[in-house]
Amino acid sequence: MVRKGDGDNNLHSHTGMDGFWMVLKGRVRYYGPGDEILGEFGPHEGIVMPRNAQYWFQAVGDEDLEILQVVAFDREVKNARVDAEEQKFDVGSAEYFQGRVS
Repeated sequence: MVRKGDGDNNLHSHTGMDGFWMVLKGRVRYYGPGDEILGEFGPHEGIVMPRNAQYWFQAVGDEDLEILQVVAFDREVKNARVDAEEQKFDVGSAEYFQGRVS
């Protein structure tokens, strides 16, 4: 579950992973370089994100976001997350999770 305003918080890409993201509940907005809006999606809608495509996303709307990610890896390419911008907040920190756990 992703709460309103949260999401993948910085522009990044993956070197060996193609992905498909589908909204199960709520709404999401995907951004590319320069914060260009790639699309906004609701339930049963989604986006294909090919490897090396730069993106970030944010939950929007009034409902918490539930999203399904399906990925395919190329076994001949080392997969790595490549940050194109600095992370806005550390999603692994204790401070991030305070008040977010239901």
